[in-house]
Amino acid sequence: LHSPAHVSCPHVRTAARARSSVSLINSPPFRLFHPHHPRSITMPRRNRKKGVTPGPGGEKGGPGENWGGEHMRQAPTPLVAVSPDGTLVAVAFGTELRVYDVSLDELAVLDSRCPADALDAAAAGLEKETTATVGTKQWHTDAIRAVRFCSTGQNMCTAGDDKKARVWRVGRATHDGKPRVLTCIKRASLQKKACATTFSADGKICAFADKFGDVHGLGTTETEEEVRGIEGEDRKEVPGTDNSTQQSVTENRENKPTYLFGHCCSIITDAVAPAGVANLMATADRDFKIRIAKLPSNANVALTEAIGVPEVQSFCHGHAAFVACLGVVPEQVSGDCGPLIVSGGGDGTARLWRCEDGTEMGSAVLAAPRETKGINDEEGEEDGEDSGAQGIAEGVAKGIAKGIVKGSAPDAVTTGEAPREAVDAPVVLSVSVGDDGTVFAAVEKRRGEVAELQIATDRVTNKPSLTHKGWLPLPQGLKGCVPSALVYCSASKSTWGVCAVKRRMSKQSDIDINIDGVEAELFTIGGAGVVSPKMKQSLAIQFELETNSAAVITLGDAMRKRSYDEQQKKDRKKQRNDFKKGGASVP
Repeated sequence: LHSPAHVSCPHVRTAARARSSVSLINSPPFRLFHPHHPRSITMPRRNRKKGVTPGPGGEKGGPGENWGGEHMRQAPTPLVAVSPDGTLVAVAFGTELRVYDVSLDELAVLDSRCPADALDAAAAGLEKETTATVGTKQWHTDAIRAVRFCSTGQNMCTAGDDKKARVWRVGRATHDGKPRVLTCIKRASLQKKACATTFSADGKICAFADKFGDVHGLGTTETEEEVRGIEGEDRKEVPGTDNSTQQSVTENRENKPTYLFGHCCSIITDAVAPAGVANLMATADRDFKIRIAKLPSNANVALTEAIGVPEVQSFCHGHAAFVACLGVVPEQVSGDCGPLIVSGGGDGTARLWRCEDGTEMGSAVLAAPRETKGINDEEGEEDGEDSGAQGIAEGVAKGIAKGIVKGSAPDAVTTGEAPREAVDAPVVLSVSVGDDGTVFAAVEKRRGEVAELQIATDRVTNKPSLTHKGWLPLPQGLKGCVPSALVYCSASKSTWGVCAVKRRMSKQSDIDINIDGVEAELFTIGGAGVVSPKMKQSLAIQFELETNSAAVITLGDAMRKRSYDEQQKKDRKKQRNDFKKGGASVP
């Protein structure tokens, strides 16, 4: 686009969908018209039905509520988050959220002072005292997809498939032996299902990404009304705080999030705030790229609806499939190179990026591609010989020779002109980066172990690199498991992880029966972090396996775009509204 400000404008994303979202900043300038501009024109949605009210996000010309079909319904996976001081560990699995107070070896208390929760409790006939729970209440009605603590340790956020986003205030530790209290201070409804969440580096903005590709933000400060739970028109504000960050409240007393920026209708897979710079935010998506957004230095400006986050610092192009996860490189490791991040993707690689200009500083192949759909011969030959980085490079070269990809082989990835058919390889599910530059990565199909990598800086060139050192076995009892989440805690110098372990569960009914299920199980790697027996038992959230195959779709299958032969494409095209009788596309 000819101006970075247009990247975040919600009114031009409909027009931008016609162009490849991975090559926006590399495209020649072209003019888009804003609907509020006096000389603007309105671009209609192609498949808009007359007399039908569009669903959530429908006015934006997005993919719609059921975009992707049944294969997009990813199975719930256990998640873990650790506070910066290492005293709180949060585990989410399915609809359940539990936070553990490590210092007292007890479950923390979850409470809410949101007016929306108070209204829900009153409608259900519940007393106020019942809102405070010790890891028993379902604060989300559908699978939780993201949980994270801010860098200051004062706030935690959660979001999930119920399209609800919550900001939790972490209470101070007491000396009376009582567990800490986490209070939900803000609740917002998103237009689409949430898939990632993060805080700005200073902790003043909580950002939530959804499956439409939008990133919305909530301020973490409160008005006096929100603190006291007062309702009415005489709204007072907290002295000493910048209250312009406070947003409006909806009719059901929920907080209204502010639109920050978007990814042109591409599903966002993860979001982090790079260390060392207070105004950068990295978001990865399904279209092979990472976007580094530059937030305004003032949080009030970013949370202003008319402004948001219009500036793009850089794009990171290099993955030959969707980007699945991101990890922040600590400031003491990145040194003079500026903010760095590590990513893992569906092409089986881990990559090191410089946020300032999107340069790839290093990469490591952790899983060889199974096949390169759309790049190999039409017969779909197996990519057994072309494994690793060489296989990916040769696959791209074959695509260029067949006219699938334009440009030279090295430029095909770095310029964003990568093949639209993803390289099929086991997914790098999660990465964590330690203070000494050690990186651990969980890889699909690699059961009972994690990849160990190292970030090192060359003393002569002063350039960092990423090297794969080998595979580290998981603790005893997790030999057949693949970690679904990894997170590093600088206080304990440990990497915390969680796996879904298959268990036989007893279901309480008229007749006691045993059913198949999975259970979240914590573990630590290195450092002083220890999972006590009581902690392990308290955070062992169970989830019942359903017979419906859509409930057990993995991350790789959910994110990887499906391929169709010519006949299937014709059959699917016949179902499109614009190709049916009387449609605009019918001759």
